[in-house]
Amino acid sequence: MNAVLILNNMWAWSGGFASYVLWATGEAPPRMGPDATDADWQAHQDFASRFYGTAKAVEIWFGYIRQLLGRRNSVNGRLYREDPAIMAWELANEPRALKKKNAYQTWIRQASGLIKSLDCLHLVTLGSEGATAFPSYVNNNLQSDHEHVDFVTLHIWPQNYLWYNPMTARDVGQAFAHSKAYIEAALNASAAMGKPLVIEEFGIARDNGSHSTTASTKLRDAYFKQMCTFLASTTSQTSGLNFWSWAGE
Repeated sequence: MNAVLILNNMWAWSGGFASYVLWATGEAPPRMGPDATDADWQAHQDFASRFYGTAKAVEIWFGYIRQLLGRRNSVNGRLYREDPAIMAWELANEPRALKKKNAYQTWIRQASGLIKSLDCLHLVTLGSEGATAFPSYVNNNLQSDHEHVDFVTLHIWPQNYLWYNPMTARDVGQAFAHSKAYIEAALNASAAMGKPLVIEEFGIARDNGSHSTTASTKLRDAYFKQMCTFLASTTSQTSGLNFWSWAGE
């Protein structure tokens, strides 16, 4: 088993970009609780995306990267930049350009360049979910965003993309159809770049959107089966897949 180490996050769960903006500017990020509204999510994304163009925030993060790649594994004694247990460095989980396209792509180029200057043994990737179902809003571009990294990533969230509603769905046909088209577009883009594609995340909720450990997963199981069957047929182009997340039978 090899690890992909994720170095930052668009979202608040691990602090992510918003924390670096806080450390650089002293400004507190918007509150993101379990009851977050659409307005809260928008406020967070606007704040977090300031990271790309805040030079001090990026430099703090670069310092973290230098320290991490130079850290010595306490178990095997290897420097992280030389450790075969690591497969790749991922710049961030689901970074979005939003209104900061130029700063975003500059950040990708500089970050991948820094890592490659320190480590010639491991792959570098972005961690992008792709254009999503809202390309003009998210403002990601699979090809240009992955120009300076080694492989392409894709995340697929039918509920977030309004392809699937667990409260009303009777089957997963529409969710799978949209997911399949999304993957096929990514396969074309990655093939044009001559780079492998990894489906890092895909998933839907338990039936009826329940969080109970005893709730049915009949529809989710059907979606997982369709996705895995389809992706198995693309193995010459797809280099990996991972459902997210698994919560019981």
